[in-house]
Amino acid sequence: MDSSAPNQAAARFPGTLARRFFLRLRPWWPLLLLASSFAYGILVALWQTPTLLNPAVPATTPTPQPVVTQILPETGYRLETLASVLANRRWQDASAWQPTDNRRSGIGYPYQPATYRVTLANLSDAPVQRNLVLDAPYLDHVQPALISPDNDVQTLIAMGDSYPDGHRLIDLPTWMWPVTLAPGRTTLLVEVRNNGPVLLPLSLVASAMPDTGDIVALTWKSFISGLLVFALILNLSTVIRLRKPGLGWLSVFMAGLIHSQLVMDGLGFWLLWPELPVLNTLLGISLPLCLLALCEFTPHFISVSRTSAAVLRLFSLLAGAHLLAAPFGLRLIGQDSLLALAALGGIFILSLVVRYHRRVYDRYFGLSVLSILIGVVITSLRTIGWLPVTPLTDSAFFLGAALGSVILTSGMGRLLVEERNRRLGSDIQARQERKLRARVEQDIDRLMKTHRVTGKPNRPMLEETLDGINSQASPTASA
Repeated sequence: MDSSAPNQAAARFPGTLARRFFLRLRPWWPLLLLASSFAYGILVALWQTPTLLNPAVPATTPTPQPVVTQILPETGYRLETLASVLANRRWQDASAWQPTDNRRSGIGYPYQPATYRVTLANLSDAPVQRNLVLDAPYLDHVQPALISPDNDVQTLIAMGDSYPDGHRLIDLPTWMWPVTLAPGRTTLLVEVRNNGPVLLPLSLVASAMPDTGDIVALTWKSFISGLLVFALILNLSTVIRLRKPGLGWLSVFMAGLIHSQLVMDGLGFWLLWPELPVLNTLLGISLPLCLLALCEFTPHFISVSRTSAAVLRLFSLLAGAHLLAAPFGLRLIGQDSLLALAALGGIFILSLVVRYHRRVYDRYFGLSVLSILIGVVITSLRTIGWLPVTPLTDSAFFLGAALGSVILTSGMGRLLVEERNRRLGSDIQARQERKLRARVEQDIDRLMKTHRVTGKPNRPMLEETLDGINSQASPTASA
């Protein structure tokens, strides 16, 4: 029997080691699932269409518009002030201008004013109003002048900085001048003074300002995205510090939500990852991931029965199956099935909240699920055509989920604060108990050495003291 016991312990050791390993990884399961899901989506997308990393042609070819105005590639410069060029009429002498690189229009780091000469062409038979845009907010001083085909000189407004020489705290706005171009060729002279590299990225646009509605929509979406990013960073820091799987699932939900909205708004395609359009194809991954994370997060926030937990796990498995099948474009797996599954899952979670609403944190969770469900319903109605297509209906799911995430984050913050207060109270109570124990031990020690009433040393204490004083003598006789 003694020889079989070590063999049994050795046989159980690998299982115990694996169990400890998985228990240590338990707080990181949500984040590992997030990384593996996105890696799976990228690999499948690259396997299906390898040209997504470097697309040869754009997905949509815009309709060519008739060219009315253009900037001709003949650009030159002189290290001279604009006033001197105008006084000596040097714009008419082509040999007096040094050519610039048309790809960059840069001339290095000159330590004196430089004047550019650019030719603007109006190909129509009537004057055209355009906005001359100089997208170089780092320049210290810009002074342009227009010379019409009839050699009429028009000096435009000079723009610059009150604090040049590289001491600017923030970039200045983009330079812009409304101009009227006569038919033919117009010469543009631009004097630039700058303590640094001198570039001249000019453009002619019909309208330099975007639509006001687009600006407002982009502003509030950016504000909400900023709140979500802040909440995501807060959740990730809490996960790293406390290692709670519930907050990990909430972080997965926020990451999927942020990615899906960036893709739907087109910000990822033209701003964040223009060279990696494969990341836009992960929309079919991030949306099921949001539903899966919400279902897995629910048991960590409210107390549910085993049957309810099993139903939530079923919704999670269905969302995972949708996630695995989404990149292949199957007929039965699409946006309609995902919206139906998300609506059913949201209704079930909301019913759980109504049933288990004893604690104040259940109310937090109920409000968040209700806001997410309202966003899903509005998006579904917009998808099937029952609601008009507006920026609000397009972003209904994003708004509802963002509000739900902020509510959940505030609820988790309150829970963590209360837990911290409980721990602080426990520490204070333990410290008081230690002080009381030390005082009781001192009292017991004092009572063992002195008389209870008189406070004088008792007989055992006297005998011990006398023995220490005269250890060579005979023992003390009893009185």
